[in-house]
Amino acid sequence: MLTVVTSLYPLAQAVSEVGGSQVRVIDLARSGVDPATMPVDPQERREIQGASLVVDIGDGFQPAVESAATGARRTLALLPALGGTNPYIWLDPVLMEKAAPLIGNALSRAEPAARSVFATGAEDLESEASSLDIDFQNSFAVCPDTTFVTSNDAFARMAARYGLTDHAVGTTSQPDAREVRAASSAITASRTGTAFSEPYVNDVLISAAAQAAGAKEAGLSTLETPPPSGSRTEVSYSNQMENDLHTLTDALQCPTDTGN
Repeated sequence: MLTVVTSLYPLAQAVSEVGGSQVRVIDLARSGVDPATMPVDPQERREIQGASLVVDIGDGFQPAVESAATGARRTLALLPALGGTNPYIWLDPVLMEKAAPLIGNALSRAEPAARSVFATGAEDLESEASSLDIDFQNSFAVCPDTTFVTSNDAFARMAARYGLTDHAVGTTSQPDAREVRAASSAITASRTGTAFSEPYVNDVLISAAAQAAGAKEAGLSTLETPPPSGSRTEVSYSNQMENDLHTLTDALQCPTDTGN
């Protein structure tokens, strides 16, 4: 059995689905801890370097994990393989669909005897991501509003794919009046009446701007870590993505029935 180390909840779920019973996944992501800045302790470093495969985002998204993975036997960095600079690839169903065979091939190189298992698992993950893509296409097809406001651009790649705009107003711990006015104007212009805060982002500016605009502040999950309540298997990647989809379609006033 292959031991695979990941450090993001959606990657752990993806590897588990592709690898099935042929892999043991160690997910270093911890609920409530920012994966981008989380440290790697000596035990976790040993797990990374002793793993059959390490799957991460790459390109500096998790510096401590990537540094520890320098000594690993095999690594798969998904962002360089998929292209672009925005590391939040799992928030884009099409990119997750493309990631599936990359994961399958990496597992097959580590354990050629289980190639057929990994190929089937990759196809299953591709199908799951493709189904999400169809849901996103249909749900966002005729929304009267297409811009939503967040702190950073985590959702930018997903938004662009479906004809939306993620207007990231930035973060600051002590926003001045000019910054608050600019962010408040962006919220008003979006016409959603909502500003979205995200995990692990300093959202003081979002909160102040939402109050100034008379708008709601709502959470939009980036799915990076295990859900805080109970087992990591309680909430699937697809269910979490569907939750974000419903949150956005409600805010953008998208019709619930597109006729499909």
